[in-house]
Amino acid sequence: MIDFNVIKKLTALDSKTLIERALKLSEENGEVSEAILSYVKANGCEYKNKTKEDVIEECLDVIIVASSIISQVNDNVDVEHIYKCKLKKWEEKCK
Repeated sequence: MIDFNVIKKLTALDSKTLIERALKLSEENGEVSEAILSYVKANGCEYKNKTKEDVIEECLDVIIVASSIISQVNDNVDVEHIYKCKLKKWEEKCK
């Protein structure tokens, strides 16, 4: 799903520093929370009328920004291997 070649290209074109990307990730996380609170009609948040598509869109923004951070700090680390190890670890916890 994530095309790291595109992420790498766009990261190189974007002038944000690592700190700016980290802050952007925090902002996007807040938008995920806001979308979920509205989607589940939490008290005081239902007026925003967010849908499951809004939740998905905000989650994808988080994935994109996090991927950009990975791209910015990556110097030939095998990201796919690390990703698979993290999934395996999660799978073990779910058993």
